[in-house]
Amino acid sequence: MSVSDYLFHLDISTKALMSHVAKISSWARIAGSEEEAKSFEYIKEQLKDIGAEVTLMHHDAYISLPESASLVIDGIQFPCQTHSMVPSTGASGLQADIVYVSGGKSRLSKENICDKIVMIDGRAVAEPVWLAQELGAAGVIFISGKNIYEMCISKVWGSPTKDEIEHLPKIPVVSVTQVTGDLIKEKITSGRVAATLTTSVRTEWCQIPLLTAEVKSSYSPEKFVMLSGHVDSWYYGATDNAAANAVMLEIGRLAVKNRTRLCRTLRLVFFSGHSQGRYAGSSWYSDHFWEDLHKNCFLNINVDVLGCKGAEDVTKAVTMAESKGVIVEVVKKITGADFKGKRYARHADQSFWGAGVSSALASFSKQTAKIQESGAFTQPAGGPTDLGWWWHTPHDMLDKVDPDNLLRDGRIFAAITLDFCSRAIIPLDYRTSVAELEIILRDWQTQAGDFFNLSIPIHRIEMLKEEVKHLYASTPNESAAINSIENFNTALLKLGRILVQLNYTQGKIFENDRAVSQSPMPALALIKDLAAADVNRRKMLLTELVRRRNYVAYALDQAIQIVQRFFGK
Repeated sequence: MSVSDYLFHLDISTKALMSHVAKISSWARIAGSEEEAKSFEYIKEQLKDIGAEVTLMHHDAYISLPESASLVIDGIQFPCQTHSMVPSTGASGLQADIVYVSGGKSRLSKENICDKIVMIDGRAVAEPVWLAQELGAAGVIFISGKNIYEMCISKVWGSPTKDEIEHLPKIPVVSVTQVTGDLIKEKITSGRVAATLTTSVRTEWCQIPLLTAEVKSSYSPEKFVMLSGHVDSWYYGATDNAAANAVMLEIGRLAVKNRTRLCRTLRLVFFSGHSQGRYAGSSWYSDHFWEDLHKNCFLNINVDVLGCKGAEDVTKAVTMAESKGVIVEVVKKITGADFKGKRYARHADQSFWGAGVSSALASFSKQTAKIQESGAFTQPAGGPTDLGWWWHTPHDMLDKVDPDNLLRDGRIFAAITLDFCSRAIIPLDYRTSVAELEIILRDWQTQAGDFFNLSIPIHRIEMLKEEVKHLYASTPNESAAINSIENFNTALLKLGRILVQLNYTQGKIFENDRAVSQSPMPALALIKDLAAADVNRRKMLLTELVRRRNYVAYALDQAIQIVQRFFGK
């Protein structure tokens, strides 16, 4: 019996949820701060009280805290904010002309921004900063809309190595509101605009906390499902991420109450370093517990931003293909909605793909886009985010949490988590993952055209599709002998190690890829550059692509062998 069959008996308490949110969001939880330490201590005591096995540790992390910024034009001070990982200019600041480039990063060129402070539209993110820097810009101003959102401007995932530190920005960056941006654009239309831009950002190594709690299964205690979420926040972070932390605490309590039903252990992991360290906590945990995660973790369920006011859309959260089926079932049963889901981008503490761990969810319920009288869709009120206009601002306070929405989201996450912990056969459907990979491979071949041949990987994914179909046709009954069930689950776990790495990483499994957008099956992403490359560059691309094709073909062969060995071939 799946947990979704008795999920209405999951006695999650609205009162308990809101009490936890109120307590955790009473502290401004900047990574490494005393306030954050108090929130971790509270979470630890709550988990100890319910009987979970709790471990609180501390580790080094590269944390960046914006302190101040100023933008002066013609002696007039314009309000602005700088961001994590941005360099400090020093007291004298940067003096340069401002240019405005509309149309996004694709319109940037050396001719129009070199030695200038370039002003562009959009929320502050790393990729346009990096491009502007490469094109010679002196600095970047983002016009962020009605609100300015705290952001971490880094291409580095987690704390940097000696080589990765070069991928942090080297030019100052600030954000301004739309009102301020429009005033500056008016000045630009009148002629040359010289400005002084000053940033002060404290970036340094410090100690941050990380807490784990386990509710052990007596059936298979070493195998586990991970429920993870960050505790650190911008300001008081009631929706991001105190509400998610509250749900994690309630799920921990329910797991203890239903301990005898658990077929595998539930491990709760609370990180820091998400907001001001670009996933430094989850990255550290992956590095230091890689082998345990690789051998034993079936699934990482991430919990990030739940229960917001106005968050009525429960159909669009991210998930991997293999974990989607359970989510569809639970969301339908609780809300009646048809969960669609979408592919993961590079976000939300997804530090475990290199270890081959399948993932489910992160932020969940979304703000609904508004429909104008003309029928056109607009961004949610206060956009450009579907997580609420208050996201990453000082306004993310307790009043932005809707108790009913939080209860709904909490029950959904509880049912999904306990389902994955409680079914004898882990409910991960890798047939869907293989089907997705086949589509991706064929798309890469279409893009490659005559420049590059993927016939061997495509042949192997076709073989794997048939082998996996055979594997699932042999799924043991949940009342079958324990060794039969364990052998089947082990085959699924080993298969998932390979498919996740293929689908979501470049194949460097002991590292995290850059914190920038990437294509599906990113090992083959260089194919996108073949057609436009000159002859010499194309030869270099093809040299690397042959190696990457070897990785893809080898990985698929290993996946085929896993299934064949299950059948004794």
